[in-house]
Amino acid sequence: MKRLQAKQIYMRRKAYWVVSIALIFTSCSNRSKVEIKKIEHFYVSSTKAKELFQIFTVQLGLPIVWDYQDWGGFSSGGITLGNVVLELVESKSDPIPANYGMALEPSQSLKKIVYPLDSAKIAHGRISRAADWSTMSLNNLLPDNVNVFVCDYHDRDLVKMGREKAAGELATNHGGTLGLQFLKEIVIGTEAPGEFEDEWAKIPGIVKVGNEFHFPEGPALKLIKSESPLFGLFIKVASVSKARQELAALGFETRITAQGVELIDKIFVASIMLVE
Repeated sequence: MKRLQAKQIYMRRKAYWVVSIALIFTSCSNRSKVEIKKIEHFYVSSTKAKELFQIFTVQLGLPIVWDYQDWGGFSSGGITLGNVVLELVESKSDPIPANYGMALEPSQSLKKIVYPLDSAKIAHGRISRAADWSTMSLNNLLPDNVNVFVCDYHDRDLVKMGREKAAGELATNHGGTLGLQFLKEIVIGTEAPGEFEDEWAKIPGIVKVGNEFHFPEGPALKLIKSESPLFGLFIKVASVSKARQELAALGFETRITAQGVELIDKIFVASIMLVE
């Protein structure tokens, strides 16, 4: 009888410890998911943003994520590049703080990313809340002409559905006029890229490979040495030669390089390279 009672006590204790360990692992797993997931969207500021929006959507056939519209202090429209959204922005009054910007998406709520950032000693601003999203600036990550911030949409499912719908349309339309598939990487050129590399490597969820920074999803970020500021997009297309023919037919200037075809028309503001 005593033996049976002892065995029962042992089994109960064993079950208790199994459950406790499982809870500990679950808790650790949940904590590990607090990270930067991807570059959710990025913006390019231009005095010809509306004209650019028409070029990308009408002439190049890229699906619209949101229509070009007035948001108060600025106007903008969003289009899909397959795995990320490009926002074309025009300020209504004073120039915006930077010519370019990158919105990083946290895996969990914006409040939960603050502690990991503080632990990694990454400088950031306060959380700013709007009707549909909250943002928080990240400091010392890129040159002053590029604004880096974390963006947390309050209705993530709705936003995700819109992104996926546009990306699905792009795939159905075989990448539009240029046969666009996805944005491979954003390239930032600066005189001293090393000043920013260590900061990026500290961000939870980002993996450093040489001078490239890879996120769990979406395009990578690459830092290179450049005498003048550079904001470049490396876009993967089905056929570089066919894309170049289409651009020539539309009247856009291009240049063949060792990497692919570069769009050199000044209206595009950013440096755009088409690669296979």
